[in-house]
Amino acid sequence: KHERKWYDDHRDVILAGGTGNESTGTGLDLYPYFSSTCYTGFDDGEEGFYTVYRNVFETIARE
Repeated sequence: KHERKWYDDHRDVILAGGTGNESTGTGLDLYPYFSSTCYTGFDDGEEGFYTVYRNVFETIARE
């Protein structure tokens, strides 16, 4: 019941490509990091797996 209401309340945001969890604060949106499309290769290059997730965890630690 509550889940359906939440989806109904956030329908427009979700259909527009958002997650429905967008915050008005300064927190990091973790949703994009649940997909392998957020990194390129398993290396420590600028867009590699290790660099991307190191940056994510450093940001979380600062918050």
